[in-house]
This record gives sequence, C-alpha cells and structure tokens, in this order.
Amino acid sequence: GAVAETVEVSSDASAVDVTQSKVQVTVSREALDSLPEGRSFQSMIPFAAGARQEPLQGGANGFQVDGASNGENVYLIDGVNTTNILTGGVGKSFNLDFVEEVQVKSSSFEAEYGGALGGVINAIGKRGSNSWHGTMVAYLSTNALNANSLDRQLRANPATSINTTTRQDATPEYLSQKKDFNTTVEPGYTVGGALMKNKLWIFSSYIPSISTTRRTTTFTGANPGPRTLTSTTTQHNAYNRLDYGVTSNLRLFASWNYGYFRQTGTLGTADN
Repeated sequence: GAVAETVEVSSDASAVDVTQSKVQVTVSREALDSLPEGRSFQSMIPFAAGARQEPLQGGANGFQVDGASNGENVYLIDGVNTTNILTGGVGKSFNLDFVEEVQVKSSSFEAEYGGALGGVINAIGKRGSNSWHGTMVAYLSTNALNANSLDRQLRANPATSINTTTRQDATPEYLSQKKDFNTTVEPGYTVGGALMKNKLWIFSSYIPSISTTRRTTTFTGANPGPRTLTSTTTQHNAYNRLDYGVTSNLRLFASWNYGYFRQTGTLGTADN
C-alpha cells in the first residue's frame, strides 16, 4: 500500500492571568549583561513604558513614571523602602553589579504599594546558588576620554567696562569652562555559592569607588597666582546576602548593603 506521513505542529495558547492587572517591566540579569548601563540600578528605569528621566526633578536621579513626579515614586532595594524621606526620589544608590533584576511597576500595582502615586521601582540583589561563581571587575573613568565641553556661557566681561557702577558697557563674550582633571577607579569582586547544597547559600561582593578631582584656580589678593586644588571621594559599596531554605516552598534571607561615603578636600571656582 501507499506510505502516508502526517506532521502535526501545535503549541499551547498563552494563558492570560486574570488575577493580575499591574503594568510591570522586569529587566533580568541577562538583559543587564547585554545592554549599556550606568553604575546604579536607576539607569534601568527608562526601559519601562511610561518611564522617563527628568533632570529638572532630582537631576540624574529624577524620574517620571506615567506622568507622576519624581517625589511620587517609591524606590525599593530587596523590598526595603529606600526613598529619600526629605525630597522623595532615589534615596540610595545600589551598584548594578549587585543586582539580579530590576522591577518597574508603572500602574495598577499591588495594594502593599498603596503609598506610591507614581511608579514602584524594586532592585533585587543577587543570591548564591548550588554552584560557585565569581567575578573580578575593574572600571576606569577619566576626563581624558571625554569630549571637550561645549557648554558655553554668555557674560559681560567686567574688565572691558568703563562704568564701574552698572558695567552695562562691558563687552559680551562666550566662555567655556575648562575641564577638571578627574579619575575614578572601581576595582572589586563578586562571589556566590552554597555553604550547604540545597539548604544554605551565600553571596558576597565589594566594589569601592575612588575618585580624584584636581582643579586649577587663579587666586588674587595677598598671594596671587594659580593653584591646583584636589578633592578625593571614597565610596565603599558592599553587598552580602545569606539565604536559608526552610522548606522547598519557604526561604529566609538576610542581606547587608554598605555604602559609606567620605570626601576630603575642597575645590575652588574653575577658571574659564
């Protein structure tokens, strides 16, 4: 008889979860490793629909979500509210090397976040697994790799004014501020694994940020002349976490996020 062959291709239709009405975007670790990113979790917020950076509301850490102002958002790290209690907005940075995923809930989120009128941003830290993994990292940022400043300022040059009272006859001119010498170095590590397989896991990381800025300023008065002033900042970024599996459905964890900051030295006004 004749040979007959039938090939059937089928797939299950995606289930619609009618119990969830929230609008949420989750940026996973795989996406973080393949995307250009900043040094803290808030650089991932604009990936959510309706979320945008708003420099006029908190500078580089100001964000609008679904039209709400920066002060109406809630920012969480491992579920702990870290929103700035004085002005709102991001209250604490969290190094992106410590982050497993970033959740941005823009609307219709759970009742437990009822205090948020804008968005809810939750950064979830990394945790240990049954396999040991680790990384050694180093980041370098220097003004030598930056373009020249194009931010020009229009002013009246007081040196060209004859009328020393109003100086309205001064010659207008454009000035560009000179770049500071700046170097930022961030060496560190991340490591995680199992102290007891399927029971006790640990994750540890430490990536300090050491920044040095030098600026040359021309002084007048008793000791006139150019002087180079230096300011150094040190940010100790550490994240450690311990997970314990009570049962197959229950896990307890404790985490410690350390971010001590210290600055020494003061810079003068930059010469143009």
